[in-house]
Amino acid sequence: MSNHLNLLLILPVLLGLQACTSTRYVSQAANTDMRIDGHPDEWAGRFEIPKGEDFAMGISHDKNYLYVAINSMDRTFERQLAMRGLTIWVDARGKERETLGVRFQSLIPMDRHPGTSGNRSSSNSDTDRQDLFRTRSPFKGDLDLIVVDGSGRERLGPADLLATAMAGAGGLVLEYQIPLALLGEDYEAGQRLGVGLSSEFHRSNLPAGSRGGMSGGGLSAGGRGAMSGGGKRGGGHSGGQPGMQGRPDQTDLDVWFKVEFAQP
Repeated sequence: MSNHLNLLLILPVLLGLQACTSTRYVSQAANTDMRIDGHPDEWAGRFEIPKGEDFAMGISHDKNYLYVAINSMDRTFERQLAMRGLTIWVDARGKERETLGVRFQSLIPMDRHPGTSGNRSSSNSDTDRQDLFRTRSPFKGDLDLIVVDGSGRERLGPADLLATAMAGAGGLVLEYQIPLALLGEDYEAGQRLGVGLSSEFHRSNLPAGSRGGMSGGGLSAGGRGAMSGGGKRGGGHSGGQPGMQGRPDQTDLDVWFKVEFAQP
């Protein structure tokens, strides 16, 4: 049974998922017991599975914060985020502009085993990473976040910008608390937002000796292709490094949602 089918069969039982056949998401008001702790209890009934993806998405809000939760039982998806990081983009004008990003970096360098120094052969590193994920996950608590603007400039975020990730029997769960104040003057309370998820293959994560000759495929920040259907860019699941398409953990994730706020 495929990982994607496992996700579709198991997660609805655990979390009351709904199928999401478009990239439109209606954010409901956050529960008063909202906690950024890596446990999805307060998200029951609020997760949706974007069409064609191997994760579920939940979005909620209050007057000060946008809350985002991601849940997946797919280990390939978990490896992808651990090795390449994840950026959540928020467009205050409701479109698909990468103007404000919240990013955590790779947790596992692609060319070395965690906890060791120096380069290892590509085949050995691949085996090491597979063995690592069979026994434990690097997702086990608070994530270090940076704020990124449309020009790629990075800065530290405010103290109330939070994210936690936990991996367990219910799969990987990431929870974010994003201050709406970060959106600045472009944002008016209640207006539609564009929210994107991006996890991309970067040159710095390639094993030594395989970094030359890279072109196309949206491999670097700002090097994405034009929009294609389904709210994806840079080739979606079929993008990534040429010759790497057979490696699911080395394709680009790039999906956008149009988020509307439910009326009170």
